[in-house]
Amino acid sequence: MRVAWVLACVALSACSKCDGGSTSTSTSTSTSTSTSTSTPTSVDDASTDGGASAISTEPAIVVPGESIGPVKLGMTRAELLAAVGKPDSSTSRDATHEYMQYAGGGLQVSLEAGKVKGIFAFSGIAGGYEKPTKRFNARAPKGVTLDMTDDQVIAALGKPDTHGELSHAPIASRWIAYAGISFEFVKASGKMISITVLPVPPAKATTTPK
Repeated sequence: MRVAWVLACVALSACSKCDGGSTSTSTSTSTSTSTSTSTPTSVDDASTDGGASAISTEPAIVVPGESIGPVKLGMTRAELLAAVGKPDSSTSRDATHEYMQYAGGGLQVSLEAGKVKGIFAFSGIAGGYEKPTKRFNARAPKGVTLDMTDDQVIAALGKPDTHGELSHAPIASRWIAYAGISFEFVKASGKMISITVLPVPPAKATTTPK
């Protein structure tokens, strides 16, 4: 099962490489994800509605540094379950890190110490460390969607704050990041793999795409 590890790479300014892939020296964060030996955790306290049915089929609006659709950074686990229901599956890396998958794996939520720390929307294509999932319907600033290529995203949002590559991933990928939002693409084709929303670093708050 896919488990995001992007939060382990939050402090890119403190490292020039992450999982063997080159990165630029910046405080922004990669969208990279990876597989793990995580173990399932109980979601018995979730609502009776399944995660897939609780997610709207309308495009989920992506707000950098804040939210994807109804899922907001900083939500408690209980608030997340009240907003979107029981996940399709849930895994745990350790006692404080949990990952919930919704919409057939197309939407993934990372929790740390019981609060949402990262939100991931997937295009459904394999790339980087990602296996194919159901496509999640999301729309980012400037009309950016999961169907766009890296060149199209840069044309819409401008030069990224930082960028890097995961050259040693099963399918080599590259990522670009702006304040509070990042995008991962298949290196060979430029097709988008995912959109990630993370907290905005204070120094980058004024560069968030609108």
